[in-house]
Amino acid sequence: EDGRNYRHPKVTYRGAMDIPLSYGDILETADIVNPVKGVLNEDVAWTKKGNCSDIADIRVLTVGNDNIRSKSTPDSRWMVLYDNETYFCSLTAYVDHYQPDISLEDVMCGDTIKYAVYENIPILPLSSPEHHHPAGDVSADNLFRLSDIVLMQKWLLSVPDTELTDWKAGDLNGDGKLTAADLTMMKRELLAQELKPHCKLTLTTTQTGWSVMGEELEPRVYQDSFTVYAGDRFTEEAGWEQNSLKKEAMGGVIAVIDDISEESVSLRLYDQNGTEKTVTAAYGAKKSKGSNVIVFDGYNSSYTLVFSDYSADGMTCLTPPEKMPVISCRTGSVSEQECQVLWEALQYRFPETDLSAFSLHYDPEHPMGIYINGKVFRIFYKGIQVHGYGDLNWDSNAYARIAKTEGSRLIVDVEFLMDPQDFEKIDTDADCLSKEEISQLYQQSLFDSEPERIIYVDMLHNPKSPELKLAYKIVYAEMAEIIVDAVTGEQIEIISYVVP
Repeated sequence: EDGRNYRHPKVTYRGAMDIPLSYGDILETADIVNPVKGVLNEDVAWTKKGNCSDIADIRVLTVGNDNIRSKSTPDSRWMVLYDNETYFCSLTAYVDHYQPDISLEDVMCGDTIKYAVYENIPILPLSSPEHHHPAGDVSADNLFRLSDIVLMQKWLLSVPDTELTDWKAGDLNGDGKLTAADLTMMKRELLAQELKPHCKLTLTTTQTGWSVMGEELEPRVYQDSFTVYAGDRFTEEAGWEQNSLKKEAMGGVIAVIDDISEESVSLRLYDQNGTEKTVTAAYGAKKSKGSNVIVFDGYNSSYTLVFSDYSADGMTCLTPPEKMPVISCRTGSVSEQECQVLWEALQYRFPETDLSAFSLHYDPEHPMGIYINGKVFRIFYKGIQVHGYGDLNWDSNAYARIAKTEGSRLIVDVEFLMDPQDFEKIDTDADCLSKEEISQLYQQSLFDSEPERIIYVDMLHNPKSPELKLAYKIVYAEMAEIIVDAVTGEQIEIISYVVP
């Protein structure tokens, strides 16, 4: 191997010849060769003819460009190079038969590799691949994330056993060395990424197939999660790659994300012929795609993509289970456990009820938050806030809250003000108040900000307040009046009578 990070099977020679060899040496024989299970015949006479580095035809190949492409199977990363439609060599892995392997570990689309080529076949890599990882991706997994910053910080602090797989990806200021200035730039870049629209992708890879002997192989299932942005893509050689990689290198590409919005993800899927198909994936829905590399004597892969948890400008919309409301919050301010407890409480309280038109917005400044050891959420229906004019009154406001007891037990309480199914009867296009009336209410400090419109809803069926009872005491016999006003200040009724 000569210290290089190459991957090839070991070949054992059982013979009496003693030939000093080095990496890349070429042996020739006139005898019949039968390489089985990596063992060459004992009676073969070999002659050393030279070294691959002396071959006249040495090329620098770029994996995945318009001329040289690569294909591989995800389970072994064996690679095949081909020029347009003419294959150089096929490197499908066999267990019981030896084939020369010229592939390198972690070869990715866009990498440049120097090969010795004999009769138009690349027979040996003469250099390590020149990778094109995203800026900041010091772990060389094609994704720049918080773990890269932690790794970089440990390396700068000389923490034992800390290694940077691709230190050049961490040299953000391009001065040829890694310093605290590069770490600061990495933190700023990651913060800028958090403000861009992105979401979570759960990728499930299922592998099934048949062996060379015709036996069905044991199915294998793998699952990975990624944070993805518009421009990211999936290749079977390198998994998910961030959009700072070379976009023109399309070899082996399965999917490319075009756009990420609050409602869905738009992406292009590619088949084995390079034909693209644009599809839209709703959050929480499954999109399936087969592998573009098909083998008949090994594992074939199929992929299931599920997008969730849209984020932008520091806000996250957590994708709920079926028929449950979206939970919106500042990124990282509400834990997955708290969300799960809220959804489970809603499922228990409103079984079989479709609450997908609702959303829960965590408000750390909610006036009722000071009374509980927890978090208060405002309730929205089709993007319109449900409000009861009682921010400080638990009985006359719409809210969800999650709090902890002294024993750290989570308590959940949700109030919609009326049956969630009754919201379907509301005319959300109605304009109940004029702009002047809305401004007057805003000036009375009933809202944090001036609403665009206010829709009044008849709440006679509110189970908490089916009727209003008044009790009063008058000391002297005299004329009395009860004046009934609406919350807008409009006088509805005057009840006058004489107290005996």
